[in-house]
Amino acid sequence: MKEYGQKKADYNYMAGMAGLTEGGFVVCPEGGLLKGGGEGFTPYVYFYDNNLNLINKFNVSSYHITIIHNAQLPGQGFVVLGNTDGGEYLTHLFYFDSSYNLLSQRDIRGDIPSLATKTFRDFTLSVLSDGGVAIAQLYTSNVWVYHSPPTQLDFSGYGITSIGGIAGSHFQAEEPTLIKLTSFTATASNRKVILSWTTESEIDNAGFNLYRAESKDGEYVKINPALIPAQGSATQGATYEFVDENVRLRETYWYKLEDIDLNGKSTFHGPVSAMPRRVNELRVVE
Repeated sequence: MKEYGQKKADYNYMAGMAGLTEGGFVVCPEGGLLKGGGEGFTPYVYFYDNNLNLINKFNVSSYHITIIHNAQLPGQGFVVLGNTDGGEYLTHLFYFDSSYNLLSQRDIRGDIPSLATKTFRDFTLSVLSDGGVAIAQLYTSNVWVYHSPPTQLDFSGYGITSIGGIAGSHFQAEEPTLIKLTSFTATASNRKVILSWTTESEIDNAGFNLYRAESKDGEYVKINPALIPAQGSATQGATYEFVDENVRLRETYWYKLEDIDLNGKSTFHGPVSAMPRRVNELRVVE
């Protein structure tokens, strides 16, 4: 592999390779680890066939980013996990077209707090078959799946406490979540809303999230601090309850329920609505 824009000896490591659905793979120098110090922005991205013949290369130096992990998106384009400072800590997801033109970027530091203390060596990247992006923290049970908004999955409840990686460019999630939901209700109570739902069966279900909006077609924001673990199975359902106390009296709130399977595939239910009210104490007049 030649023509790196900088001497190959300047680099301690190479970036992780991404397999291409049509065959071959893409690789780039791993910036941020220059032996001589200084900024380690990625200068080129290289495409090779299965016989290690160089097919194409793209100059990405003008973006001033560090490409560390990359994966091909379904159809066309790529997603990259990297940073904007040339260092060893991950900060952004970058989205490119098939010619590695930068389309957009997303700061993920607020989504994954451990990015502030763990280097790129502690994370891996893969892509779902529906275009979602999965980031796993190695040797933990944590995976973050980016659709919109991102969802954190904790696999410890399934006996997985140390993830070694998510293999391949496409972490398959081909089937929708197989949840048979029999009810989902929002009940107004004294200064709170009680959300209840019941399933008849749950196949490969990781858990649930709840989202709230102030109008039926408004912006829905997740209100549970962590994924609500699944309690059902393929042969038996379960009943769940969540109390939303962060509400104002005499305002109508709308709720959606999201179920997420073990591959990160999600399905939304609802919306349902409720208006919390003050419940006056009964007094007996003699």
